[in-house]
Amino acid sequence: MKGEALIQMGRQLKNVKTVEESISIDFISRIADLIYIEQNIKSMLKKALKLVLDLTGFRIGYIHRIDGKTQRLRLYAQQGLSKEYQDEIEDIHLAESIPGRAAKGKKPIIVKNLTEVTDLLGTITQKGKMMYHASFPLEFGDQILGTLSLTTDQKEKLTRNKVELLVALAKQISVALGNRDLFDKICQAKSEWENAIDSLSDLIIICDDQFRILKANKLLFDRYGYLLENVVDRDCDEILYNDKTFPLSMYDYRRMVRAGMSFAEEVNSPRFDGIFAITISPLLNMERQLIGSIHIIKEVTETRQLEMERRDLGDLITCMTDGLVEMDERGSIRTWDRGAENLLGYSEKDVKGKFLDKVVLSEESGESYDEFLARVCADRHVEEFETEGLTKDGKAIPLSLTLGAKHNHQGEILGITGFIRDIRDRKESEQKQIQTAKDLAVEGVLRKVSNFFENTLEDILDRLDLEVGDSKEGGRKEGLKGIEEAALKGVAMVGKLRKFAKEGTEKEFSRVSTQHLFKELISLIREKWAEDIESKGIQVEVSEDQRKLPPIPGDKGELREALLHIISNAMESMGPGGKLTLKSRTDRHWITISITDTGIGMRQEEKRRAFDPFYSSRGPEREGLGLTLSQWIVRRHGGEIFIESERDRGTTVMLKLPVSKEEGFEDR
Repeated sequence: MKGEALIQMGRQLKNVKTVEESISIDFISRIADLIYIEQNIKSMLKKALKLVLDLTGFRIGYIHRIDGKTQRLRLYAQQGLSKEYQDEIEDIHLAESIPGRAAKGKKPIIVKNLTEVTDLLGTITQKGKMMYHASFPLEFGDQILGTLSLTTDQKEKLTRNKVELLVALAKQISVALGNRDLFDKICQAKSEWENAIDSLSDLIIICDDQFRILKANKLLFDRYGYLLENVVDRDCDEILYNDKTFPLSMYDYRRMVRAGMSFAEEVNSPRFDGIFAITISPLLNMERQLIGSIHIIKEVTETRQLEMERRDLGDLITCMTDGLVEMDERGSIRTWDRGAENLLGYSEKDVKGKFLDKVVLSEESGESYDEFLARVCADRHVEEFETEGLTKDGKAIPLSLTLGAKHNHQGEILGITGFIRDIRDRKESEQKQIQTAKDLAVEGVLRKVSNFFENTLEDILDRLDLEVGDSKEGGRKEGLKGIEEAALKGVAMVGKLRKFAKEGTEKEFSRVSTQHLFKELISLIREKWAEDIESKGIQVEVSEDQRKLPPIPGDKGELREALLHIISNAMESMGPGGKLTLKSRTDRHWITISITDTGIGMRQEEKRRAFDPFYSSRGPEREGLGLTLSQWIVRRHGGEIFIESERDRGTTVMLKLPVSKEEGFEDR
């Protein structure tokens, strides 16, 4: 910068005499030196002003700088001005006075014969009997930094060479000011940058183009224990990227950086016992040549642990069968978690702002839920309520609601927190326990009743044989035959009771071909219910597993009887145009046979009592033992029987039976 300024000034002074030229260049060189020697800008301007006055012969001079905020000229340096004059020109508005006009117009202003000048500086120079007043703008690029002003009482003319010299001096001072401003901004930016990177929680390291360490933030010592002076000019691989500190993978990061690309990798550090994310980016000049690299090392141990915990928690929530719901004091849903969505099928968007009982509870639960909610809001206790809920697809399931109200210090309700729990397994277990107890109790009673009726009916039949043999009257004989038929029906009923009472369970099982049993069952349906199929237009659809059904251990007659009881109920439940569907499915362990009808279906209470002995939804004339016996037979074969039914939507009964362990299945 200094050399360029001198060359330019040399061109401007080409018409100056040899002696004057030598003196001028000497003074200009001394002004240029001030730029690099003086750290204080006011001191630099004061010395520069003195050199200008000595060179030009002016007696008084002063330098203004423009305040960037107020856009006014402020006095920075002066020589030869009295205190009175200093106060008057301390602060000047742009376009005001000779310096102001020079700054605003960006052109030098030279005034002689000041008797007609009436502005501030004109007054000052008139009082001082000055003959000349010259102001030069201090311009750096397109920016005006201030003005250089000179006055003299000498009568000699300002020669063109001297004016050009003053212009050159003003430019040199402009360069000094501009460079000083740039230097100050650079120093400020450097300080701000250092403070910024020192405040970061990441390690920042700057290397040269040979990957030698030049600079690092204070984390290098605070966290990693390295003193900067001990690592400067050392290879970063020696200090950082080694097996003990930050072992990078086989990828050559240097090759990537030299190619102008960034490198990123996460590593486990044996020395610092954690996970670190390392990013290395190239620093390129305007010609895209590598001049260095910046290395950012960030510890992400806690972040990765939190992410892992979050994933585990997410997996746990996804698998949760319990739901969490937040409601306001009226029972309107505020939040609805993933567990509740998994359980009932509704998303938070589906239920937010709606009342819990209107969305997920069956109509039968409404009144009792209202009472329960009122009790929860009134008390400060957590209450549990068992009810029936409805999934989004309309399926009814038993639920347990546990609700608790949150109150503030004034006793006002802030909201209600609730847990929704699926209690199907518990209800099924309870139902099995009840059924087992019921079966045991009924079994004992039925055994005694069946023994009593069997003996009584046998006695009646023996006596009837004698009476029928001795009777010669036709009418009396017919009456006795009717009594005999009724007694035989009673014997058949006792046989069924004996089965339910678990008599005859000592009978050994044999291998039953379910393939033949299923085909035989289809033939029996078409024979036994041929009239219903034809008169009602009932369709019979069969869907068999494509694989050969394996054999099962059991009693073929009992299994056929169990299936026929179910089919009989299905045929009776359907009106004209109904459809009966039989399906068989198998895997390596179980055979599942399902029988579906499009009949009237069951209410929840009917479905709950479907396997109860002597219970029938079709009237008191029914025995109510068909499904009871079917369940007993299936369980005696080590299987289970299930019912899915909705009113006016039909019923599906599924039998699940174990495959014989002696032989698996084979593909058809």
